[in-house]
Amino acid sequence: MKNNSILAGLCALGLLASCAVNPLTGKKTLNLVSNEQLFPTSFQQYGTFLKENKVSTNSKYNSRVKNCGSKISAEVMKYMKSNGKYAKRVQGYKWDFNVVESEQLNAWCMPGGKVVFYTGIMPTCKDEAG
Repeated sequence: MKNNSILAGLCALGLLASCAVNPLTGKKTLNLVSNEQLFPTSFQQYGTFLKENKVSTNSKYNSRVKNCGSKISAEVMKYMKSNGKYAKRVQGYKWDFNVVESEQLNAWCMPGGKVVFYTGIMPTCKDEAG
């Protein structure tokens, strides 16, 4: 029984040690995998998703998402780099914003700056502020 308590304590310490503070929200987050390990898989899966789904040719939607995305990514990078201790967190980001043909009212992102909006959500957004 004593060994189980020690093991549980060590596991708890390990989890606490892998907690980090999210610089944007101030909340603690669990970080078990480094960006160096996570990004290659994220980028590969994102590429696969784009190959398997129809990327929109709607120039209005594409322009809106890319313009808004470039503004957000620039500000995130500026903020993180201006707070020196967070600069490492955005190393290796490869921002990419796409619109995919789907009736779903959805958008999502992946680690490393990969973002997809579905055409189904675009009428709801109405403009960049939406």
